Amino acid sequence: MGSSKAVSVIIPTYNSEKYVKKCLNSVIIQTLNNIEIIIDNISIDNTVKVAKDILSNSKKNFEIIKKPKLRVSFSRNIGIKASKGEYIYFLDSDDYLLEKEALENAYNLAKVNDLDIVHFGFNRVDEEGKIKVPYNRFYKYITSIESGNQVLEKYLKGKVWLWTGNCIYKMNTIKNNSLFYTENCSVGEDQEFIIKTLVNSKRILSINKVYINYLSRKESLSKNSLILLEAVETFERIKSYLKSRDQNYEKLVSIIDTHKIPYLIIRAVIKSAFNEIDLSVVEKSLNENNKYKTYLKKTKFGFTPYYFGTYMAAKSFLFFPKIFYKAINMFSKILSS
Repeated sequence: MGSSKAVSVIIPTYNSEKYVKKCLNSVIIQTLNNIEIIIDNISIDNTVKVAKDILSNSKKNFEIIKKPKLRVSFSRNIGIKASKGEYIYFLDSDDYLLEKEALENAYNLAKVNDLDIVHFGFNRVDEEGKIKVPYNRFYKYITSIESGNQVLEKYLKGKVWLWTGNCIYKMNTIKNNSLFYTENCSVGEDQEFIIKTLVNSKRILSINKVYINYLSRKESLSKNSLILLEAVETFERIKSYLKSRDQNYEKLVSIIDTHKIPYLIIRAVIKSAFNEIDLSVVEKSLNENNKYKTYLKKTKFGFTPYYFGTYMAAKSFLFFPKIFYKAINMFSKILSS
């Protein structure tokens, strides 16, 4: 590979043989030629063979880094350290870009405006490519250049959404501030990285267009929903990071305490109901640490759908847990019928 590239595309893989072809084909057709593709492979299936066959027949520079089985945070950090691009883009191996000009347009916008982050939309899709949730159903774009702190407040309020695959980041911003994924973290590690990057970014702008499909895999929906409670610890680390900064982040810390963390807890409860986990199991997990219900009690009322929904769900579960849980369980059965 050459000494410098425009964009480094980091693709962690783990037994992605079924999906990686579509992912890589969406990258190798990109009109931005000066890119490198780095795949950190920890698979035991044919992912490497499929990837090599595709990439070897392309005109893109690529490197496959073979590592022992590690969590995705380790893999992305390996990619950061190996990257030579001016900008870096993280793409999961089961997601795929929609337009061949996506990276070129993002890179050109970044260069013209000296941006730390370029953001674009994504759609949540099923395995057939059918859109389940379009980006603009809940979120907006950043239509003029804003600072990281401005975007962070909107992000925490659920007005815009930055996700692993819908941003490119300036490499100097990442490396100059020693920004890496928290290793051994498997829930919320992407949000922690994004928030820390926002805090260290001065110029952010969106391309008001959907450039990527985020695949909701069927098998991933049946995982133990209560592991989602680990995201609470992730956001407690984020609070500590914000408090350690020179600027006053009291307002944002308050949003995390009274909206974001309660939302994460309620999300785990609701997904547990959808997965038909017994309420007694859920309550046992919540009672093992008093902080979960303490956070739910802190939930503040708000008029936006995000605030209002979290508040009503938190209070309903606190005061009428059996009724709330049964109602969610019945609703999930109606949706699946």
